[in-house]
Amino acid sequence: PANITISCENSQLPANTGSATATDNCDPAPIITYTNAITSGTCPGNYTITRTWKATDFCSNVSTCIQTITVRDITAPVITCPANVTINCQDSHLPAATGTASANDNCDAAPIISYTDVTTSGSCSGNYVISRTWKATDDCGNFNTCVQTITVHDITAPVITCPANITLPVLSGCSRVVNYTAPVVTDCSSYTVTQTAGLPSGAAFPVGTTTNTFEVTDAAGFTSSCSFTVTITDT
Repeated sequence: PANITISCENSQLPANTGSATATDNCDPAPIITYTNAITSGTCPGNYTITRTWKATDFCSNVSTCIQTITVRDITAPVITCPANVTINCQDSHLPAATGTASANDNCDAAPIISYTDVTTSGSCSGNYVISRTWKATDDCGNFNTCVQTITVHDITAPVITCPANITLPVLSGCSRVVNYTAPVVTDCSSYTVTQTAGLPSGAAFPVGTTTNTFEVTDAAGFTSSCSFTVTITDT
């Protein structure tokens, strides 16, 4: 049969690639057989089959011919992206939380799946969009891509924690200098902290109780506050 090039998923049997024919001067039906020799190519899906056909008559006279079957993997994997998703800014962006692509291929049972991210800024540091391009590559370098959109929003107010209340005796006169630690803030976007009541750390606090209030505002406009007291006792 003629030389032929087939895709790696196609059948290599003679029913698909052709069978030899033979005539003989005395035997009306010579026996036809074949053997294959495989030569590896540049990847598992690319190789060459050298098929030697043999015709034998009933007196064991033999003739052969060679057919070359070239096998090629030219088909990219089929890739399926995870669904688009919207998450809060403190949530994980990793595929374990947002989904992973899947792929199948005509010849490679386990295509390699990878991804790259491109981030587009939004209205504030806690709002943005991740365009995640998934790529499936088979063992012959054929690949396909799809894009997943991960929308990130800051929808949670920041958490601000003030130091514990402080009580100290007066040292001299009617006040005492007090240093206190700054409030601790957790939020997934940028923020600003302002003191809305009381005295700053390092100030001279008068005898009595002073309430110190701090307010935090994040980039999305959410606010939270906390308060603590500094009490100076007259001993």
